[in-house]
Amino acid sequence: DCAGGALYTPSISDFVFMSEKNSCMYINSPAVISGVSGESCSADEVGSAKACAKNGTADFVCATEEDCFANVKKLLNYLPSNNLEGTPVDIPTDDINRISENIINMIPDNGEGFDIKNIIKEVADNAELYEVAMEYAKNIVAGFIKLNGMTVGVVANNSAEYNGDLCIQAAKKAAKFINFCDSFNIPVVTFVDCGGFAACKCQENNGLADSAATLLATYASVTVPKVTVVVRKAYGSAYLAMGSKVCGADMVFAYPTAEISIMAPEGAANIMYSEEIAASADPVVCRAQKIDEYKNVV
Repeated sequence: DCAGGALYTPSISDFVFMSEKNSCMYINSPAVISGVSGESCSADEVGSAKACAKNGTADFVCATEEDCFANVKKLLNYLPSNNLEGTPVDIPTDDINRISENIINMIPDNGEGFDIKNIIKEVADNAELYEVAMEYAKNIVAGFIKLNGMTVGVVANNSAEYNGDLCIQAAKKAAKFINFCDSFNIPVVTFVDCGGFAACKCQENNGLADSAATLLATYASVTVPKVTVVVRKAYGSAYLAMGSKVCGADMVFAYPTAEISIMAPEGAANIMYSEEIAASADPVVCRAQKIDEYKNVV
């Protein structure tokens, strides 16, 4: 158990591991919460490994202590001993110039969400991604891969979760990970598939603008090499905050499936062709045609 002031130590660490069966982490114990607020809860609800993984205070959750130690060793194989040393280099077994016949087939052509981790693994050496905080803000993926045996940090929108839209938690998760990579001279590759920011009152009231600006500023200020790959959707201010050329990407690549635009085609059609759509004999069909026209232009 880790409670009260003892929680400061893991909270200011770069990465936190917990084992499922015998780890707990919270500021106020269930007894304190019950005594102060009268709210009844269990240790599992407020501080279990599962709860901490979902709220972002635990980066890795393992089944046993033995698994925990093994995963710590695995993580260290991606990291330098300090900011003055290079990361461990593996002898590559994958040809860095290999051709992938599978990537494009992994991306749905009907706009449906898909798991971006399949794309990342296709690019990575030995198809290995060591993901950080996988249970927190699942609409963003952050983790380490090897490219030609060298460590690279990866940030990616995951449209399989919440359509890949950016939210407060996703922006915080990405910014924290990018800052870590910058501190230890680890290059960052960003895979973009983001149609916008989470559109809800709760996000706005809790400071979405601040988190979004922090993410953009993080990309703009870090000094490690930054490569961005636009996989599919890259719209408006959300794209700006996702490692775009405007905020400092050194190189930007686009898959054939990429759509880069100031706004989503659906929104653009409503604004640019509103009168024409309203006056048409079949507004639904007309709107669909205008959306297709806009897509072909951008």
